[in-house]
Order: sequence, then C-alpha cells, then structure tokens
Amino acid sequence: MKYRYTLITLLVLIASGCSNNRLEALSPFSGPGGISIAPVEIDSSPSSAWIYIDGKYVGNTPLVYGLAYDSNTNYIEVIAEPLPDHPSQLRQTKLVRVPPLPTRIHFFLNNHETSDNDG
Repeated sequence: MKYRYTLITLLVLIASGCSNNRLEALSPFSGPGGISIAPVEIDSSPSSAWIYIDGKYVGNTPLVYGLAYDSNTNYIEVIAEPLPDHPSQLRQTKLVRVPPLPTRIHFFLNNHETSDNDG
C-alpha cells in the first residue's frame, strides 16, 4: 500500500507539472515488483518537441515524466521529434542506460541525430 500511495503521489505531481523545487524534493523510489521510478525533466531547444519513451508518445517538451525500470531493463529509449513547423530541426534519440535514472534529459534539435547516454 505504501508504494501505491507514493506512486499515485508522484503521478499527480508529474501530471500537474512539478516545479524544480518539487522535483528536487522527490527522490527515486522502488515500487511493486522491484520497479524503480523517478521524475525526470525532459526539455529541448531551440523549440518544443514531441517526446516518445520506448516508442510511446508521452507529451511535448518541456515536461516532467516518471521514468521507470526493473531488473530486466538495460536502457530506456527517449526520442525527441521536432514539431512539423520546424522542418530544419532533426529527430534526436537518447538511449539512457539504467541504473541510475537521470534527473534531466535535454535535446538540442539543431544537431544531427544522436544516440547517447548523457542526459
């Protein structure tokens, strides 16, 4: 029950758009089944982007998203797809090795496509 309450609290904070102070106050925690989860700031520059986590659309930057992994997870794929009104910007892919989870992932959309592990 403790994990369920913590997970629900985290999800409510993420959905409401955590401020930096709230993000810093939350630490990674373990959930049911050995899952580790933590809020991660995801942003992009010079413009906003669509964000996909392991192939699933999760929102537009900037956002805070609860990244999670278990003992079978080696990495999490995070993709930033430039919005259609920015045709000169390029799709970016980051493979985030876990553990640990980063606190922030930034995409610079004017670079060539990359696949790396530095948030």
